[in-house]
Amino acid sequence: MKEKKRRMELYSFYDRTGIERHLGQMAEKGWRLEKIENNIWHYRRTAPGKVSVTVTYFPKASELDPEPSEEQKQFYDFCEHTGWKLAAASAQLQIFYNENRNPVPIATDPGLELETVHRSARRGFLPALWIILAFAVIMLGLSAVSLYREPGTLALSSTMLFTDFAYVLLLIYCLSELADYYSWYFRAREAAVRGEFLETKSRIWLAKLILAAVFLAFLFWIINRVSTGPIWQRTVGIITAFGIIAILNLGGWIKIFLKKRKFSPGLNRAVTFTVIIVLCVAFTALMVRVGIGMARREARLQEQNETTLTGENLSVQQETHSLQ
Repeated sequence: MKEKKRRMELYSFYDRTGIERHLGQMAEKGWRLEKIENNIWHYRRTAPGKVSVTVTYFPKASELDPEPSEEQKQFYDFCEHTGWKLAAASAQLQIFYNENRNPVPIATDPGLELETVHRSARRGFLPALWIILAFAVIMLGLSAVSLYREPGTLALSSTMLFTDFAYVLLLIYCLSELADYYSWYFRAREAAVRGEFLETKSRIWLAKLILAAVFLAFLFWIINRVSTGPIWQRTVGIITAFGIIAILNLGGWIKIFLKKRKFSPGLNRAVTFTVIIVLCVAFTALMVRVGIGMARREARLQEQNETTLTGENLSVQQETHSLQ
């Protein structure tokens, strides 16, 4: 029987209500969360049963911290003293289980709890969304300029179609996440005045829909690349796409490796970023060189074939002339 499972969960960083409900349902099925790495949630099999789940936030925490700070350890000790055991942590997100049916809540002040969520969101979640949004807008703008200068380019390039489609979906996702968060935050401030903590509304269906659409678009691009164009272009294009994806995933594992080796967050970030950039540049340069070599080889073969056909045509013409 399978004792562990991994899942990519697409809940928003601030979606406390959705995460707590989901983990409660998983516990009833006999699965408990034990860690989160590279956005992959790791579960282990346990006895099925109802447990209490709570999500809190620790604004000073970082995803690259080699170990919890003293202040964070004191917070964990306090939580454990009241029955809350840490299940997993990812940056500022902290998830706890409690075997008691009616446990004492970790946070009791809605206003303070809301500001803790907001401060945590401003550390990573919100800046990341704004940066990705700006990047998507810039790339779509450059594509629009290219299309304006050379009408028809987009229709002829499956790569441009795929990337522009992906950027549009990325734009929709970021705008939706930002709009949902700020709408919830401002309404939650009003609720906090009344002594209530406003529950979040999960939009996980949108994240799943966008991920599925990107996957289908990528599949269409792969099929198109395999079935059209010169062999060297197909080969280089597909190898490059999967190579870049592999390098980005490798960056995540490098980050985890350095974290386990107690590297400081700043050094970890610098080393991981440098390795990814160097590998991407080196891999791209290699693919360009390989592509040029394959293109030249194909051109030579085509030239040889044309020369052979020309020679055969001349021979046929000479034989015809001699017969006449």
